[in-house]
Parts: sequence; structure tokens; C-alpha cells
Amino acid sequence: MTPDVLHRLRQVIEADPRIRCVGTPIALSVDPQGGVTLDGEVASVAAKRIALDRVARLADVLTVVDRLRVAPKRRFPDEQIRRRFLDLLVDEPMFADYEFENSAKAPSRRSASSTKPRLEFGVDDGIVTLRGRAGDLLHKRLAGVLAWWAPGSRDVVNLLAVEPAARDDDGEIASAVRLVLDKDPLISDAFEVDVRDAVVTLNGVTADTEARDAAEADAWYVLGVRDVVNTIEVRNL
Repeated sequence: MTPDVLHRLRQVIEADPRIRCVGTPIALSVDPQGGVTLDGEVASVAAKRIALDRVARLADVLTVVDRLRVAPKRRFPDEQIRRRFLDLLVDEPMFADYEFENSAKAPSRRSASSTKPRLEFGVDDGIVTLRGRAGDLLHKRLAGVLAWWAPGSRDVVNLLAVEPAARDDDGEIASAVRLVLDKDPLISDAFEVDVRDAVVTLNGVTADTEARDAAEADAWYVLGVRDVVNTIEVRNL
């Protein structure tokens, strides 16, 4: 890497007002092989994803190590996050045929079955890690969003394998965003979703500012989204 790379890294992060930190600024470290590590706590998933994307786009950067965490509205013990995430999984009809296993070794709510898709998860310091098998990309993405919805979640590492393997594209991302918006209890309006090159554009009208913000947050929660353009209007209907 060139000597000024650290300076340029800080410049690209500071240039985007959406990259809001909590407490101290994002810590950056570089290695001679072109690797960059980002460490710290940020205000939102948007801030995390944008920071990672901006850094990865620099020509000198070959790899990015993500150690950014999202500050939750309220911190909860890992066991409480684990229980709430499991509740969300069990209550979701799309996972009715799944079996679940968590690293805390609590009694499973479903009997083991080698023929069913298997979702394994653990929570460590507010970080939810997903492993196992998902039936398709939509299920993988929905599981990740539910993990973000679990109160106290600070990060989601989605390592679910999709079996059979499926080709990912903008259409898959759009389907996931539409599904998540439909399932979010904070959203009662129908919003249009367009995805191009993994950039999600949200269109529509609502009288509820909270719904507009929730729609944008939900889009960022979806795995693979590179950016979100929120053009939803808030006005009296």
C-alpha cells in the first residue's frame, strides 16, 4: 500500500455523513498486503455497510476485515437475544419446516431430522452468527433480517449455505426486500422496491415517518444490499 492510504481511508469515511460513529471514530489499520481492518461502533447498519463499501472501493485495498458493530437501542444479555431470535424464527411461517439448534445447548423446540433444512445459531457479545442450511436465498436473507430484529443485536454474521445452490442477482435482493417490508409490523403502507446493481430504491407515500425510517432500515438489513435510496414521501393522506 502507498504511504497515504490511511489518510485516504479516513477521507472517504468522513466524506459520507451517513457513516455516524458512536463514541470514538472508526479505528483503521492496514497491512502491507493490501488488507484493511475497520473496528468500532457505529449508529446503524447503514453506517456499517457504507463504511465497508467505501473502503473496499479504494484501488489499493484488496481485502477488508469487518469488526464494526452497531450500537443497539438497548443492550441485552446474549441469552436474552438468543431467546428472542429463536421466538422470531419459530413464529415465522416460512421456517415451519426447519429445525433449529443454538450454541447455548438449550432444549430444542423442534425434533432433529436429517431431511429438514437446519439453522444453527449462536450469540456472542451481541453478535448473532448463523450456520447450517437454508432452502433458498430468500430464507437465508430472511433469517438474517430476523437476527437484526432481535433486540440487542449488534451484528449478524450470516454463514448459512443455500442448498441447492442458487444464482444471486438483483431480482433475488428485490424479492427479499419486498418480503421483509411486508412482514415488518411497523409498516402498513405498500412501497415500491427497485434494485439495480444491489442498490435499493424505495418509492411510495406514507403519513408515518417511523414507517419510512423502518423501510430504509429493513432494506439495509437484507444481505447483499450495497446502498439504499429512500424516496418515500411523508405527507398527510
